Parts: sequence; structure tokens; C-alpha cells
Amino acid sequence: MKKSSLTIASLLSVLVLASLTLAASLEPDFVLLASPRAVGITTGQVAHYQVQLQTREGFSGDIALSCHTSSPWIKCKIFPEMVHVRGEAASAIPTPEIHLMAAAEPEALIGSYTIVVTGSDLPVGPGNSLGTSRTSVTLHVLPVKDPRSE
Repeated sequence: MKKSSLTIASLLSVLVLASLTLAASLEPDFVLLASPRAVGITTGQVAHYQVQLQTREGFSGDIALSCHTSSPWIKCKIFPEMVHVRGEAASAIPTPEIHLMAAAEPEALIGSYTIVVTGSDLPVGPGNSLGTSRTSVTLHVLPVKDPRSE
């Protein structure tokens, strides 16, 4: 009875270690951050955000960038759509300028909308893991002020 308990405990510890190793390997080699976190506009205006890419030291690869909105009446565009990162010391890697723009079409209702920016790692060599990082910002669509009321 003791031998079977010991074997089960050993198997469980191996499974836990394998799960932790798998979870660690699924973390992307980069993180996306966006600012400002929220912008307010009226229909016809454009909101501008900056997206920052932070990579782990030694990471090399191409990162495909995209954006999606929570409404068909909110449009977004990110550029560039692809960023190349070389595996150098973190201080030697220039941070690429990534811009996100969003606009509300005339059909958009007054309210708050989420814009999600996704970066997907396209590895260029062995040892690089495929990963994805996401960040989100908020777009507030505000009522248009009547110029006659001012």
C-alpha cells in the first residue's frame, strides 16, 4: 500500500512539473501596452493611441499587429502591421513606434467601446516560441455639441 501511494505521489509531482513547464513556455516573449487607456471623440473625429512593445532579452522575430473593435461602427487601424525585433540586449533594441487610430462612424451610438490590439509572434529561428499578447483601450463616443447652444 505504501509503494502504490509513493508511485501515485511521484506521478502527480511529475504532472505538476510538466504543467508548470508548459504554462511557462506559453508566455509570449513580448508584451503590448497602450496609452492613453481611453479617449473621447464625437463621430467624424479620430482618436490616437500609442502602442508600446516590450520584449524579453534575446527575442528575435516578426510580430504581426492587428486591432479589433467591439462594434461594426467603430473602425481601427494600426501601423505598422508588422514589427521586426532582433535578439539583442534589451537596451540595444530600439522601441518601434506603433500607432493606433480609431474613429466612430456616423451610425455609432453614444457610449464606450473596446478596442483590442493583438500581437502575434512569427518566430524566425529555433528557440523562439509562438506567442500572442493583447492589450485594450477604450473609445468613448460623445454627443455632438450643438453650436447654437453655445
